[in-house]
Amino acid sequence: MTNKDAERFGKLMMSLAEVFGGQVSKFKIKLYFEALKELSIDELEGACFKAIQELKWFPKPAEIRNLLLGDPETRAMLAWDTVLKALRTHGYYDSIRFADRLITACIKDMAGPEGWPGWSTSITRRNDDFIARDFQKRYRAYLLHPPRDAPEYLPGFHEINNRLAGYLEFIPKPVEIGEQAAKLVWKTKEE
Repeated sequence: MTNKDAERFGKLMMSLAEVFGGQVSKFKIKLYFEALKELSIDELEGACFKAIQELKWFPKPAEIRNLLLGDPETRAMLAWDTVLKALRTHGYYDSIRFADRLITACIKDMAGPEGWPGWSTSITRRNDDFIARDFQKRYRAYLLHPPRDAPEYLPGFHEINNRLAGYLEFIPKPVEIGEQAAKLVWKTKEE
């Protein structure tokens, strides 16, 4: 949100107060605005109407955010599902750019020097549950404390080999994976 959305946001807060029987002061509106400013006013409007449908009491900013983005457990499971789809669709050959850079950070940490190609080929039916749990645990931790150094993308087998051989003109562009809305997670922590 920007300052031009302040009036519309104030009306949303008044609507919530009307439904939930509470009162909102200018100070409370300002606190909520600051806590939710990385979200768009349209997204907040949807989350507020969802709050009216699903909640019993006036929502806290974290509850509004969870209504919009999902709770950390659900987000971690959806992130793992995105990784599995990328693996099934592109394997380790393509360079991958996840819209949700927290996914990239988790894989970078888990992969170590082997990178995307080595990490993705290490997943087997025997260890996929363990790797999934480890990934989701890291993802939930990064939701609270995002890393400062997540790469923009994960180089794939073709890029790594072409770069090592000096064939820079044959390095394919990274494949974009995931919804653009997932970039919100990263954007909020950078600002």
